[in-house]
Amino acid sequence: MKNYKKIRFVLHESDITQEQLAEILGRSASYVSARFRGKESFTIDECYKVLQLCDIAPEHIFEYFPPLVG
Repeated sequence: MKNYKKIRFVLHESDITQEQLAEILGRSASYVSARFRGKESFTIDECYKVLQLCDIAPEHIFEYFPPLVG
């Protein structure tokens, strides 16, 4: 299961809801929810969009979107 706790915290601190994130990504709220629950992974493009939205440098991608382990 993926752990997106760090990016969820940043989104929360930025007052960005999952519904708003879904709209920004052009996806449904259930799509985004499934990713945060670890059922599926975000695409690399989605990861970079979220980082840009949160003003996080791209080189920190693995801090906020850790690779699948195991």
